Amino acid sequence: MDRSSIWDLLQGRSAVCGAAEAEPSAADRRIAAGAQRGREAPDRNADGGGSAAASLQGNGAGASSYFKTVEKHCDKRLQDSFGRRFEARCVGCRSRFCKQCCVGLGLSLRERLIPVLETFTGLMMWTFTIDPSLFASPGAAYEYARENRCVSRAMRELRRRGFLHSRRYVVFVEWQGKTEMAHWHVLCDASFVPFDAVCEIWNRFRPSSAGPVEGKCPGFGSIRFSAPKFESPKHAAFYGCKYLIQEPQNGYPKWVLESCDIHRFSTSRGFWPAGDEPEAEPAEPSAGDIVDVRDGRCVEDVVHDEVAEPEGPGDAEARTTIADRVAGCGAASVVLEIVEGVDPRTGEVLEVRRFVGRLDQALSECAARLDRCLPEGGRRLDLGLGEVCRLFRGKG
Repeated sequence: MDRSSIWDLLQGRSAVCGAAEAEPSAADRRIAAGAQRGREAPDRNADGGGSAAASLQGNGAGASSYFKTVEKHCDKRLQDSFGRRFEARCVGCRSRFCKQCCVGLGLSLRERLIPVLETFTGLMMWTFTIDPSLFASPGAAYEYARENRCVSRAMRELRRRGFLHSRRYVVFVEWQGKTEMAHWHVLCDASFVPFDAVCEIWNRFRPSSAGPVEGKCPGFGSIRFSAPKFESPKHAAFYGCKYLIQEPQNGYPKWVLESCDIHRFSTSRGFWPAGDEPEAEPAEPSAGDIVDVRDGRCVEDVVHDEVAEPEGPGDAEARTTIADRVAGCGAASVVLEIVEGVDPRTGEVLEVRRFVGRLDQALSECAARLDRCLPEGGRRLDLGLGEVCRLFRGKG
C-alpha cells in the first residue's frame, strides 16, 4: 500500500483518479443530490458533523469529486475529526473451515446459488458415501475418490443415460463424526433418477484391490436420496449451504486440517453463468476503493474454495495447511472509512465502506496501541480520524 495515497485519502483529497474537480454528468448530479439529502438528515455519529458521500457505481472522476474535501494538514485532524467515521476490521483467513469466516462465505455463496438454481428444470440431491473397510484410512479413501474423479464421472454417466436435464451440479462435502469419512451431497438438475441406476454407477468405482463384493454390502459405498422434494430453488440453496455454514459439533478430522487442498464444495464445469465465475485472487484494493466487507472481500490474499490451487514439484511443502491458514485468521487488520453512498438503481442512501489501508497487526494490537478495550472475540473497532492517523503514523 502506498503510504502517500493513504494520507491523501485522510486529507480528503481524491486518491482514486487524481482529478480533484471533474465536470459531473447528469447521473453524477443525481447521485450528489441524493447524498446531500442524506447529509441533511440527523447525524448518527456521536462526535457530530457530516459525512462524506460515495457512489456505489465505482470510483470514477465525477463521483470522486463529491467526497468531502478538507485542506488542512492531518496534524490538525488529531484534534477535530470533522465527523468522519472510520472502523478497523479483522482480516479474515477466508477459509470455509474457519468458524469465524465460514458463515459469511456460506451466506454469500447461498445468494449466488439461488439465481443459478432458478434456471434448473428439476432439483434433486443425492448423497454418496464410501465403505470405510475398503481403505486404510479416511484420507486414503478421499484421495482415491478425488484422483479417480468418482463424483464427476458418476454425474457424467447419469447425464449420458438421460437422467439429468443438464450437466450442471454443485457438491457439498461433509465428514462423518465417528468414521471421519467424507461423503458428498450432490445437488443436480434432475426430476427423476432411478435409485438402482445411481447405485450401479457408484459401485463401479470399487477398487480392484478390494476383491469381490461379499454378501449384501455395497460395492463401493451407500447411496442416499437426501431431499425428496424442494419447495423452491431458494429452499435448495438454503439446504445445501447449511453444510458450509455450520461447523461440525466435534470439529474437522485432523487429517483434513493437516491437508492443503481439500475443498468443502465444488461445482461442475459451466455451472456459473459466463462472467460470474469466482475470481481466484482478487487484487488488493487501493485507497479510496469502495469495498464489500460482508464476506471479507477487502482482503487481498483470497483463494476461493471452488478454485483449486495449482500443483507441481515442491508445491506440497510450500503450501499452507488448512490448520495454519485458520490459525492466522485475524493476524492483520484493515481500516475503512464509513461514507454515504447512493444506490443508482433506487436512489436509496446507504452506508458503504471505503478502503483506507492495511495494517499488519491484529485488531487487538491496534486497540492496545490506542489504549482501547476490544471485547473478547471482537472483530470490529470504531475509530476517529485522529486514531486512524496514529495507527498509520506508528504512534502509540
